[in-house]
Amino acid sequence: MSLLCLGHASAGSALPFHALSPQKYLQQLWNTILLIALLLCTGVMVQAQRQSRQELSERDAELDLKQHIRRRLLALKTRRYHPGKPPRSRACEIDSCAVCLDQFHKSQWLRVLPCSHEFHRDCVDPWLLLQQTCPLCKRNILGENRPDTQLSPP
Repeated sequence: MSLLCLGHASAGSALPFHALSPQKYLQQLWNTILLIALLLCTGVMVQAQRQSRQELSERDAELDLKQHIRRRLLALKTRRYHPGKPPRSRACEIDSCAVCLDQFHKSQWLRVLPCSHEFHRDCVDPWLLLQQTCPLCKRNILGENRPDTQLSPP
């Protein structure tokens, strides 16, 4: 049988784990738990801050897009409806709004989209803010071909 010498405890060395008093053991355990809790809280706070920054960035991008769409809407043509009078553009001869399905009435403001479809301005503007496409032909009013707004080939 061989002996293994683990050394001896001198005045300056720490006592082995099993030699700690119960009070010191509980104090070290409590300190360890507090340290772990502090690390977890710090991690949660860092993650929340990253998520908050990302949400702000996404919100800013969405606001920029909405402002771009509003500017584009303001640039689109409008005209007053006059029954029997031919429109100046190559617009269709449709006399009702495809959004609300009501007939156009004399002197109502119509929004003329780049595809020449016409709608009540008050009906189509909220649609365009959300969809950016013509309600009839799905052409993008921003002039961009976005994959989610293109019609798929037959």
